[in-house]
Amino acid sequence: MDNYYWDQVIKEENGRWECKLCNGSFSGRTSRIKAHLDHIKGGGIEPCPYGGVHSHTASTSSNPFEGHQGKFDAVLLIL
Repeated sequence: MDNYYWDQVIKEENGRWECKLCNGSFSGRTSRIKAHLDHIKGGGIEPCPYGGVHSHTASTSSNPFEGHQGKFDAVLLIL
């Protein structure tokens, strides 16, 4: 999956990378690209204004509870 993130940037000769979406220039490895594109807090990098949920992680289901029914059933029992 790291290849997905490297495909979203252009490697610069000075060891930095440029985001293909916002054209921002940053330094760092894959974890910083992920933080930038996926808006992960604590990565020490500005989130991409055009990033967010990407097709490789997005759900194709219209049911937000798919795969989590057991967890929500337990919560309903507690209520």
